[in-house]
Amino acid sequence: MGAAQFKREPRRALHRGSFQPGLRLDALPDGQPLCRKGVGPGGICDLQKIKKFLETKKMVPPKSIVSRWVPRDRSVNLDEPYIAVHLNLDCDWMIWGSGGGHLYRRYVQAHTTRETARISRQHCSRPKHHHDPAKFALLNQEKGPARWAFRQLPAYVKAINELRRRPGADRLPILIITAIGKPGHEATQWVVDELVKRLPANVVATQGAVAGAVGREVAAAAELGVLRHATHAVLVTGSTFSEVAMRWRTQSNQSAPVVVRLI
Repeated sequence: MGAAQFKREPRRALHRGSFQPGLRLDALPDGQPLCRKGVGPGGICDLQKIKKFLETKKMVPPKSIVSRWVPRDRSVNLDEPYIAVHLNLDCDWMIWGSGGGHLYRRYVQAHTTRETARISRQHCSRPKHHHDPAKFALLNQEKGPARWAFRQLPAYVKAINELRRRPGADRLPILIITAIGKPGHEATQWVVDELVKRLPANVVATQGAVAGAVGREVAAAAELGVLRHATHAVLVTGSTFSEVAMRWRTQSNQSAPVVVRLI
């Protein structure tokens, strides 16, 4: 699937950024701002301008930046083959995907981290379990976004299993690239836990974080680099982040990713 088949994603809080040391995603060459700072968690950014910026600069994250991404499971070595998964199911995507337009605006326009955390806990935290679909929905009336995320997990599992059927891929560790679990995004950790629980018991699957006090631009560069250098990758429709990773992987003739279509 080519990059052109990715759909535009919602305007969202950015945890992605520039991809060369000393180069920031603060503005386009003509001075137009990419992000409005001080609004919402991390600022609200124009994804179309960011896409233009990436295409203009043709940036690729250097190894010195990529190596800052440290997996939680220290047995994983980024210099060895691995599978990378872009898990794009944090609270903002849950709310957007479930059609909560008014709630989405409240979330991205919140002026305090306390307000975004409250919305996350109320609408995006783990839903209560029930085997009956009707009672499941009744128990989780306020958790429409979380129920939507639950429905996306089988597609991710299917995509991962498809990659693991490729020659030699069944023993590779799985690196999960996501905003989930980062400061301010703890309420959605259940999504990662649920995904890992659905994978075979012998599979090593881990999140990671960027080591050291770095800006969001460097952190984003490291994450994009992990996706680009993966032996195999799972990407997702609707994400500019996945679209850039797709473009880079195609340009370097790496294995074709499996693309998850969110429903």
